[in-house]
Amino acid sequence: MDTPVEHQENFVKDKDPTEDDPSQIPTRNLEHLFGSSTTIRCALQNHCIPCGYKICNSDVALDGEFNKVVPNQRPEQCPRAKKQEGPDYSMGYQTNGMRVLTVGDGDFSFSLAVARLLSSATKSFKKKKKGVNLVATSYESKETLQRVYPRFEETSAELTDLGATLCYQVDATRLHETLPPSRTLSSFHRIVWNFPCTAIDEGQDGQNDAMESNKQLVRTFVENARRLVDPGGGEIHMCHKTKPPFNQWRIEQVAVEKCQKDGPRVVYRGRVVLDKCLLPPYQPRKALHSKSFPCHDACFYVFRVGDKKSDTVQETIRENLSSEFDPTEDNKRETLVPVTRKLVLTIRRSLLDQAANKHRKSRQGGRQQKRRKR
Repeated sequence: MDTPVEHQENFVKDKDPTEDDPSQIPTRNLEHLFGSSTTIRCALQNHCIPCGYKICNSDVALDGEFNKVVPNQRPEQCPRAKKQEGPDYSMGYQTNGMRVLTVGDGDFSFSLAVARLLSSATKSFKKKKKGVNLVATSYESKETLQRVYPRFEETSAELTDLGATLCYQVDATRLHETLPPSRTLSSFHRIVWNFPCTAIDEGQDGQNDAMESNKQLVRTFVENARRLVDPGGGEIHMCHKTKPPFNQWRIEQVAVEKCQKDGPRVVYRGRVVLDKCLLPPYQPRKALHSKSFPCHDACFYVFRVGDKKSDTVQETIRENLSSEFDPTEDNKRETLVPVTRKLVLTIRRSLLDQAANKHRKSRQGGRQQKRRKR
């Protein structure tokens, strides 16, 4: 698990899936891929199409036959989307005393999601703290964020109330130079950058002609950030899409290329499927634009810094996670589950059966209506 693996998301186009031969059904790259038990349970028990797509990534280019029968839906159609209930566990942010640095946050909605989770952990702990230990940063100025994002003032006000520190014009590749000096003296248990991308025009993201510069961006960020991570069990997280062309960035390899000699060692641990419902009110935004973008295929790439394991802050991806998932279990505690081919095919079959049942009922209702007309 500690060795970086050379792989990409595999999009097989030359074979059509058939019900007679499940081995012909193509799946996403499943190596070191994990999903939330909550997301998986929602896909199976609620027959939730958005959650099914999050886990299986059944894109047209990957599983065209499934996509025709069960087209993807907007994430807001997930039954959990309207509840906005904080989970029992989400990427481990409920650990009391966890120190987190977020970088490149567009409208600070991800930082707010993390702050709420950290705050819930603090409140449940016997010793009351003054506020969350979160430093939320943006590459842009405060004035730019106020102009671009309509709810920025509301978001930043809640972050401040929770005790977070907000910093502007912080460069993720030059953290020691652009963070306030007081913040570079402390170490963080988590440093997170979602959807890293080179400086671009408004609304664009990750174009093919910028691939090499984006790879260099990832290398420089991780090499720079590792020196601010707690050597006793800290991690670096990067969330990004896994469909082409983003899979061609090879984040799991590129991120560690500058971290093999001097300084703390960085080890790739795996990917965790992004589920925004576990991080309310997080909404990924286009660069310098208030619009969101599709990211059902997105995952958090998790890297451990150093060889020590923390006694106080649990690893995001623990060793020896059980590969068996029982959706009928009454235990609703949030856990990570390895995404296996068996699990993907089970979710796929469940959603196909649900679609077939709806089609049958629709036809029966149509026939009954015709009889009544006669």
